[in-house]
Amino acid sequence: MPTIQTPPAVDAAIEPASTPGKGSVEGSDLYAANCQVCHGDSNGAGGRGGAPIHNDRGHTWHHPDAQLRGWVLNGKLGSGRAGMPALGDKLTEPEVDAILTFIRSWWTTEQRDSQADVSERYQDALDKQQKR
Repeated sequence: MPTIQTPPAVDAAIEPASTPGKGSVEGSDLYAANCQVCHGDSNGAGGRGGAPIHNDRGHTWHHPDAQLRGWVLNGKLGSGRAGMPALGDKLTEPEVDAILTFIRSWWTTEQRDSQADVSERYQDALDKQQKR
C-alpha cells in the first residue's frame, strides 16, 4: 500500500495556540472556504463524504501538528473513501497553521494539552531521526 511521506519543511513544529481562539478570524475564514464542506462546522454538522469532524468529539486532537499539516498540504489516502485532497497548491503553511489554531479552539483544555504533548514527542522523534 502506498504511503504519503511529509517533506522536511512540513515537519516543522506548529506553535500551539496558548489561548483558544488565537488566530480564529483568519483560521475561521480559511476553514470555511477550504475545509467545512467536507469536515463540517464546529458542531460537526454539514460535512459530507465521511470526512472526520475536528471538534472535541472527533479524533483530530490525537494527531501531532506535523502530521496534520502534512495531510492538509499533501493529502492523505482514505480507507474505503476518497481520502483527503492535497491543498498545498491553495494554502500556504502559515494559512494551514491558522486553520489548525482555529480547530484547536473547539477542543477542551485537556485535549489541547494532550495534543501539544503528542506534537512535541512526535517532533522530538523526527529530530532524532534526521540526526542519524
